Amino acid sequence: MTLKNKFKVLFIFLLFNLAACESVDSDDVRTSGVYADISVSANGAGNTRVKARLKVGGVFSNTDLELERGDQLIASATGGASIIMREDQEFLGGVEYKATFLFDTENTRFNVAFNRPSGISAPNSYVIMPASILIVTPNAGQTFNRSDSVTLSWTPVSNNMSRLRIYSSSSRCTDANGQEIFSSSNSNSISSVVDPGSVTQVASSYIAANALSDPTATCTVTFRAERTQEGVLDSAFGEGGIISANRYDEVQITVVP
Repeated sequence: MTLKNKFKVLFIFLLFNLAACESVDSDDVRTSGVYADISVSANGAGNTRVKARLKVGGVFSNTDLELERGDQLIASATGGASIIMREDQEFLGGVEYKATFLFDTENTRFNVAFNRPSGISAPNSYVIMPASILIVTPNAGQTFNRSDSVTLSWTPVSNNMSRLRIYSSSSRCTDANGQEIFSSSNSNSISSVVDPGSVTQVASSYIAANALSDPTATCTVTFRAERTQEGVLDSAFGEGGIISANRYDEVQITVVP
């Protein structure tokens, strides 16, 4: 193995270990020492997915809480049943808890309760589902030249949200010979508290700089339009946290020289 390749292997090894998560049993941790990261999301398919990650050591910690001894996370929704959230072990060792509801109605209140038979529970974290969002233009798979204007528009126009975010990523770019230049590079983001209904920019602005410098590069660009509503987290989580709901839609286009 060459010295260069040895450094590559070492770099990948270090990244893996930095990203890897640890977990501790919940019966060893008081609620006052827990940080909660809870998200409620819907992508227009008619379902709502609830995810929760409880951590020890604050927002930047990579130590997750694994529920033991009767501790439970329970998701519920206005007009829907309560669901015990199931544990999901991730590849790098993280622990998430998930539940799915078969509806995504605007203004539905979703509640996530951290129930503990011993110690202090945190039953009152909740968030309201914002308005739906559906990308109207561009069409999926549509092709644009770099000099073309691209109008990203969506429906309905609504200010039922805490924040609107529109962003794009150049997910894959190839040169004139079909060789991949890079993949998954973020290139553009717009955030607003007011819904304008559409955004127009030249197609080249959606391409990352290292691909834009190659006049032969062809890129696939993924657009995402997302409304977010911030919720109220139970104050019993002593390390704080966040609960939010988002509605989003995505479409992919191709940008050619």
